[in-house]
Amino acid sequence: ANSSSGALINIDDPGSSEGSRFPDTLVPVWQIYPTKDNWKAVLFNLHAETKRQHALDDMMEYKVPTITSLLHLVQHEEINPSSILFFPVFDRFNDFINPREVVGSVSIVFTWEAILRKVLPKYIEGITVVLESSDSTDPELQRQQQWTYDISGEEVTLLGEGDLHEQTFNAFEHRV
Repeated sequence: ANSSSGALINIDDPGSSEGSRFPDTLVPVWQIYPTKDNWKAVLFNLHAETKRQHALDDMMEYKVPTITSLLHLVQHEEINPSSILFFPVFDRFNDFINPREVVGSVSIVFTWEAILRKVLPKYIEGITVVLESSDSTDPELQRQQQWTYDISGEEVTLLGEGDLHEQTFNAFEHRV
């Protein structure tokens, strides 16, 4: 459906999240900044998409911050692997007697390129990083996601999807 301004409005959300441990929980994007580039996400139900749903379910069940697997954000026209950190908001401060309930979340959206840009000092060049995420508990997400970056100081270049590092350097591999 289109609004009077021509903006696309999603009215097809069923209001429940099939496959979720919290199927009747809605998590609409209520506030977002900057609005100019992110307006498509306003009122999007984060709990309706599988990767976000899994991280939100873990946050609500375990009451700890969680992170999504690798995502493609609607505001990016080109592929730029990103994730969302969900931080729980509780109904009260912890009093160690009564259990707290999650009543919301603060979402921190970031690209891995921005994170990797701050990893190395400027004088170190030519590091290849293979970013990998997987989720062995969800059949839809069991496929590993891999993206390869070249990092030279603060210059980060996405080389592409998959493990594209030079195999001759396997002896120097370090997994974190």
